[in-house]
Amino acid sequence: MGGATFHSIDTMPEPGDIVWCKFPLRERPGRPGPWVRPTLVTESVVHENAETGHRFGSVWVSYGTDLRKVSDKLHFAVSTMAHARKIGLHKPTAFCFSGGNVKHLVWCAEYFIPPDYLHCRAIIMGRLSDEDREEVRKLLPSRS
Repeated sequence: MGGATFHSIDTMPEPGDIVWCKFPLRERPGRPGPWVRPTLVTESVVHENAETGHRFGSVWVSYGTDLRKVSDKLHFAVSTMAHARKIGLHKPTAFCFSGGNVKHLVWCAEYFIPPDYLHCRAIIMGRLSDEDREEVRKLLPSRS
């Protein structure tokens, strides 16, 4: 991604973190989406440019959406308000693991930025419990 405003690799989220993301729309591939949405990090990768030695990060994220929209898709459900609040979400949410619901994005300000309306301006908004992360690992399709 040319002209990206890279975030430091020291601030990269870990698998199981829930981050604010301008998730790309199907109609605009390769470009940040217009809205900031919660996404679940499933993998973090550090890269090094062989020519410059510059290190930068990328993350695999899964889109968070309303539970009613995912009945036919592979997903991890945060199905109660108590569970949602415990991990940093404002309502029950499903994170989808198939097709266009999963993206590999550069860890940069163009994609990862908190919404303007938040008082706390952290990109990482929450984290799954150890048990939740284990359940997600079992659901994830292999990338190899």
